[in-house]
Formats: sequence, C-alpha cells, structure tokens
Amino acid sequence: MSQPAKEELKEGEISVVSVKKRVKQTLPENQTYIYQPNKLTNAKYKSSLVSERLLTAIQAQLQDAVMLSMKGINDYKQTSLFQDNLITVEIPLKILTKGNTLKNTNPADSKQYVYEICHSLMDMKFEFPFTSEDGKTQYRAIRHVVHGIDIPEKSTVVNGQKRVFLKSAFFHFTPDQAELFCKIDYDFNNKRPKNYTKFLLHTAINAKNKYTPRLYKIISSWSKKGGFIISIVDLKERLGIISADEKTGALYDYYPNYSDFVKRVLNPVKAELYKKTDCWFEFVPSAKDGKKVTHLQFKVITPLLEKDMQTKIDYARNLLRSHFQFDDKDMKSIDEVFKGDFDAEDFYLKLFEIKDHITSNKDKIGNVKAYVVRSLHNSYQTKFSKKRD
Repeated sequence: MSQPAKEELKEGEISVVSVKKRVKQTLPENQTYIYQPNKLTNAKYKSSLVSERLLTAIQAQLQDAVMLSMKGINDYKQTSLFQDNLITVEIPLKILTKGNTLKNTNPADSKQYVYEICHSLMDMKFEFPFTSEDGKTQYRAIRHVVHGIDIPEKSTVVNGQKRVFLKSAFFHFTPDQAELFCKIDYDFNNKRPKNYTKFLLHTAINAKNKYTPRLYKIISSWSKKGGFIISIVDLKERLGIISADEKTGALYDYYPNYSDFVKRVLNPVKAELYKKTDCWFEFVPSAKDGKKVTHLQFKVITPLLEKDMQTKIDYARNLLRSHFQFDDKDMKSIDEVFKGDFDAEDFYLKLFEIKDHITSNKDKIGNVKAYVVRSLHNSYQTKFSKKRD
C-alpha cells in the first residue's frame, strides 16, 4: 500500500506540532510579533489589501515607541523617529508590490500605482470610541491616519533614456496621530500593559485575501480569552464591509446577505489562516432576529506548540536555578507546576513577586529555597492536589 504524500512546505515555512492534540501545522519561519493598541485593532476604516499591508509595515516600524508605551512611557522623543515635531517612518515601496500586484507592468504604471495608494492613505480616517480621562465623557473620534507623505523620486539612465523610479516613502505623523499606533494602556498598579493586540508580522503582511489581515488582528486580540461574541454589523464595520458614503452619510453593505458574507469573507479568511499561523478560528451564529443572523460567536484556536512550551519551561527552570540556586532535588519538588496547562508569563510574574518579597524580608526568611517551594505549592494548589488524589 502506498504511503500518503507528505505535505510540502513552502519557502519560509516550518512544520510544528501542538502539545495537547498533536495537531500538525505550519508556521512562518520568521516569527516576528507586532504589538498595537486594541483601539487601532477595533477602529473602523476603509482599506484595501495593499493599504492594510502598508499600515502593518508602519506599525512594525513604530515598535520602539510601542515598547516604551508598554513600559508606561509615552514620550516617543526617546526614539529616533522624531523630526521637527513629527514622527517620520520610512517604508520601502517594495512592500506594496508583494506577490503579483505589479507584475508585467511598465515603470510609469508602477509609479502611478504607488501614488494612488499613498493618496488613499492620506484620505483614510480611523473612527473609534474613547473616554475622557475623568471617565465622564464618551467620544466617537474620527482622525486622519497620516499627516503627510514624501516620495523621493530617483532617476537613472537606461539605453540613453532617463527613467524615474521610486524606492521608498516617508510617512509623517503628528504626536496625536502616532499615539493611535503607539500608545498602549498601562496598569500602573500591576505594572503591566493591557488592551493590546499581538500578531505575527508575516501573517498580516503576506495575506492574500483582502479581509484576512484585519480579521486576523481582531481574533489575535482575543487569543488569550479563547473567543468572543460580536454583532455582524459591528464586524462588518470593522472590516470596511459596511461603510458610510462621505457625501450622503448613507450606509452601504457590500454583503447584505448572510450566506454571501460567510462565503465571500469568513470562509476564505478561515481557510487562509487554518493551521498556517499562530491562531485561527471557528464561528457559529449566536443570536438571531427571526431568521436573520445578528451575532456570531468566534472560537479562537491557539495551539500550544511543543517546541515553544519546552523553551518556556526550560527558561523557567533556569530562573529557579540562577535566582534561587535550585538543584535537581528542589526542581523535582515543584515539578507538577510545569505539567498540564502551564502559563509561562504568569509563572515568571509569580517568581519575580516571590523574589521581591524575599528581598524585602530577607531578615525574616531563613531558608530561601524552602520558602520558594512553599510559595509555588500555595500558588499552584490545584495541580499538587490532583497529584495527591
């Protein structure tokens, strides 16, 4: 009997296996993660696949400022991005010509295409809700995305003729505009960022379907909670499927029929993401008005990968060895912590809280290792009680 053919990996992909169900999937070899505020993830605006790719590239270039904000620092002048009170980002224009967008077109058409995309970005507006600092006023905010764009024109001589070509563009943002991309909410009590989206750059920027990048970012924002319920109207507005005419204000729905919306939008995006990135989704109707589906329930599937989990466990063990001089016997005494569902980030936080407490009470704590073991047993009582049962 012939063996089934192995699934071939495309260039830039790697094969991985999940921890629980041993599900095989592919992931991009370049696993660069991008962070952005949920305010931007959930904003409503019109965009094409190429303009969304451009927004993703801009977000990637602003990560130094985002990282500052995730530490509770929102003074972006500490980065090298500021020029004359504007934040300036340079984007290589090859990002606009990924795939076959401009294949077999002449240079004049390519330039015109770039100009049109940049014009569309200048016209683009974000719409999003926000609350005043005193919590008393709710706003529906509308902001232009970008303050200005400079496109240097370079020239060369080919067969005795001068040709102008475009290599990159400079996008300028006011500090207020930059905040939409950069400012992450920060919980100063718990000393950690909140209300942000973490997504793979490769997935968002290499998507083939117009709606994949935006829906991927939305489901990524819910990956830790595992799912969400959303009205179809709200989802369509976030994807730019329902939009208002700027002159008349009248709303237009590109896919008013639910079956068309599923066939043309949800299923193609689902197929593009399924087992090919860090998370994908399933969906079912969750509410109806008569026969009309009004709300959808999304289940966000984020497989725990064996390789990633082992790396996190190894790092956690190294923290115990380096900070508390744990040996093999000590490690065995808390081994249950790493079994089953293991939230690495939560464990790291607990460990550093224990370390801070020991530092503040070093005169009262005689046996540091015994104290750490006892603290971990108390923090993970459920796991240790299952072992005893």
